[in-house]
Amino acid sequence: MRVFEIVIALLLGGAALAALARRFGAPYPALVALAGAGLALVPGLPTLVLDPELALALFVAPVLLDATLEALEAKGAPRVVLSTAERNESAQRLFARAGFRRTMIEMTRESGAKKQ
Repeated sequence: MRVFEIVIALLLGGAALAALARRFGAPYPALVALAGAGLALVPGLPTLVLDPELALALFVAPVLLDATLEALEAKGAPRVVLSTAERNESAQRLFARAGFRRTMIEMTRESGAKKQ
């Protein structure tokens, strides 16, 4: 149960950092990195080891996607098109939560493949 509480606290901290980033116009990933470095220096805090897949899904991928979308919008990009493997359902869910929708079908042919 302790890990669950720590993960919830990290998520709340991330939400607070996102609000600070928006308020001051600072890049969110930089604030997250600074906060993480600051927490690492606090003596007595418990060591938390997260499964890398969990850390990627909960923290890294959403932060990178949000920062990328904000940068592209600031540059005036009229649209953003993302690609992912059909079997990569976690990426597809992340993209859908960010407002993306399916629009194309990609087809691939390996070199040397026979025509049907």
